[in-house]
Amino acid sequence: MSEQHSNQPADANFRQTGSIAPLVVPAGHGIGWFADAFALFKRSPGIWMLNSVIFFIVIILINMVPLLSIVASILLPVFVAGMILGCRDLDEGKELEVAHVFAGFQTRTAPLIALGAVNMLFSILMMIIMMVGVFGAGSMDMMHMDFTGVTDTASMAMMTLPYLIVMLLAIPIAMLFWFAPAIIVLNENIGVLQAMKLSFTGCLINMLPFLLYGLLGLLLMVAATIPLALGWLVLGPVLFGTIYVSYKDIYLK
Repeated sequence: MSEQHSNQPADANFRQTGSIAPLVVPAGHGIGWFADAFALFKRSPGIWMLNSVIFFIVIILINMVPLLSIVASILLPVFVAGMILGCRDLDEGKELEVAHVFAGFQTRTAPLIALGAVNMLFSILMMIIMMVGVFGAGSMDMMHMDFTGVTDTASMAMMTLPYLIVMLLAIPIAMLFWFAPAIIVLNENIGVLQAMKLSFTGCLINMLPFLLYGLLGLLLMVAATIPLALGWLVLGPVLFGTIYVSYKDIYLK
């Protein structure tokens, strides 16, 4: 499975057809995506690590400026798309370059920024839901304390409920955006809403592969963090690679 995916050249036509559709893949592919992505990483490990460091430094620096933190949310899909383009070029036998970090600013930038804006709106909506829920739960808690003497357990449950709702909402929202940057930047005729729909459907019909992918990813994140987080120099690029190889696996068969 690993060699079949990572060594198969990307279809030169898929960037222009605009007619991709997600397919169901075997559950075991969720683990194989890491092997395929690591194969891409081994082709240019030094540049991969440098690009990942630049990526995260840029995002962190933008977020450090209060007014620019909104810009960071909007531009995130653009930077992710650049990393996806780096994966594609490696897959096609080309060289990975530092310029790939910013390649999203040269390819389908407008729809990628629009995707970031939609993502930001969803984030704001989730924050509003949580704030309203916490405020409402706090008000109910005070009322119950005044009139019924609510227990500590019930009070904690009311305060926790908004966070649980947001966590549940975060899953389908993540499904909407997981593949969307790759779909947009690798397909010239697919718009933002269609990309989000394709991303959601691709994740939904492949829940078992993503379950295994998530479990293995969580273990790898823990392992990468233990040695002073140095493992992220490898895991970071590999995670970008998993988006690309899983995109190929699900949408390009």
